Parts: sequence; structure tokens; C-alpha cells
Amino acid sequence: MKKVSSFRFIRNVAALLVATIALTAVNTQAADEKGYDPAQYSFRKIFIDGAQDGRWAGATSNSERLIILRSAIKHWSASDTKDGSISPRYVVTCYGGVIDMRHFLLAAAAAASGTKSPDEIGYDSMVSEGGMVVPSQYHGEVTAKLIEETEDWAWVGSARADDIPSDALGAYWGRSIASKNGDVSFDLEGSFIDFISPFIPVPNAVTAKLTFHELVLGYSESPSRAELVASQLWLTARPKVFTKRLNAVAKEVGLKPLCDDVDNGDDALAKAGFRVEKVAGQYPVKLGHEL
Repeated sequence: MKKVSSFRFIRNVAALLVATIALTAVNTQAADEKGYDPAQYSFRKIFIDGAQDGRWAGATSNSERLIILRSAIKHWSASDTKDGSISPRYVVTCYGGVIDMRHFLLAAAAAASGTKSPDEIGYDSMVSEGGMVVPSQYHGEVTAKLIEETEDWAWVGSARADDIPSDALGAYWGRSIASKNGDVSFDLEGSFIDFISPFIPVPNAVTAKLTFHELVLGYSESPSRAELVASQLWLTARPKVFTKRLNAVAKEVGLKPLCDDVDNGDDALAKAGFRVEKVAGQYPVKLGHEL
């Protein structure tokens, strides 16, 4: 057996390490050049942490890596209860509402691997959030009549405004990268940034001034019964949008307006080039591209 000197072995390991660091730097630089500073956009931390996971290098598909990314945020609570701020697991956007990345990445992994289609993901999401117990005519619109008729609001499920929209967005992106699933050299973060950019992610300087109750739960800290019911009935992929509020806060912290003001989720999606589509002819739980 040919012996390799200790010096040569150390030199080869060092060269490999330098090459690995260089590759990581290129990918990070590419993301930075898209205008998303990790100090201002917390979703960058998800990808940075995920790439440092011991399983990352051994993954044989991008769907596996999406699950690794999801596990990187499992320790982040839904909200930081100490101050009521928004957890880094959420990506706040102008035209896509609040995106729960645990929902998003799980749906993306299923769609990228072909385990489920976007239609199946949307339908299963609606069912798991309690949507089957609400007549389909109420899906996509929380009506005063339904709230009035619901004596025990708990039965309607737990479909918050970040749930089904996050699943629909993840399913769309996952399907769009399915052809690259076996190519682990594919730039997942760059692809995610390209996908999310039209929805206009909101910088931390703005989200730090907002609360979990306000944007994610969608009701005040002392909610009325109507607020509680409405917060559990977001049975649609249409995002709940806060453009006026986001632009107002941006002005408060010395930034320019982030986006155009829109009044509803359909108009917001159209701004980003998307629309809601119905599954099984009646459930608006899937996203399509606006032509």
C-alpha cells in the first residue's frame, strides 16, 4: 500500500476545506446579491442553519434537504412569548401574507418529491385544519352570519390565516423545482429567493415593530368572540394582507413604502403574478400562475 505523508494528507484536507468554504461563500454571496441581508431577513438563517446540519452533505435529494431546513426551525416557538414578537419561523410578505415556513417547507418537500400533488396538498391541508366541517360556500370568506350561527366556535377547526396559504405557496414552489429534486448541487436558497421576491419579503426593521397577535393570530390581545371565530376560519389559499400597516410602519422606521396598498388577498396575489385555484371544484386551496 502506498503511504501518504502526513504533510500531503493535511494539505489535501486543507485544500478540500478551502474549496468547500469557497463554494459556500459563492452561494451566500449569490443570495446577498439578490438584496437580502441575513441581518434584515430572518429566512436567510433557515438556510444557513440547514446547510450546517450534519445530514445536509449526505442528502441525496432536495426534498430531503427541505425537510432538514424544516427541522432547523423546529426549536423556534410559534411566538416569542416574552415580548409577543413574531418568531423567525415566519416570513412576513406584502403580497403573500405571513408565511409559516414549517408549513411551507413540508408542502414543498412533498411536491418536489412527487409524493403529493399541489391539489392533494391543498385538499389535505384544508381537511387537517378542520375545513370539512364548514360548508364549502363559506370557504374563502368569513361571514358575520356564520359567526353568529356558530355557538361553539371551537368546532370549526384551527385554520389560521398563515396555514393554508403557506401550504399552497410551498406546494407551488416545490412542484416548480421537482425536476431538480435529484440534483443536490441545485441552489435551493437562490430558487426560494427568486420565488418569494415578487411577494416582497418585509425586513426585520419593520416586523420587529409588529406583534404575533396582530399578524399571525389576526386578533387583538383581548379578542371578541367574533375575532376568535374568524381567526379559525381561514379556509383558503388567499393570504391575509397588511400592506397599509406594513407601509405605515416602514415610514415610522425611516424606510420608503414597501409595496402598493391592496385591499384583499386576490389583489395581492395578482401583484405577485399568482391567483387562487379551486380543488375538487369548490375548495380555493391551491395557487396558480396568473397569465
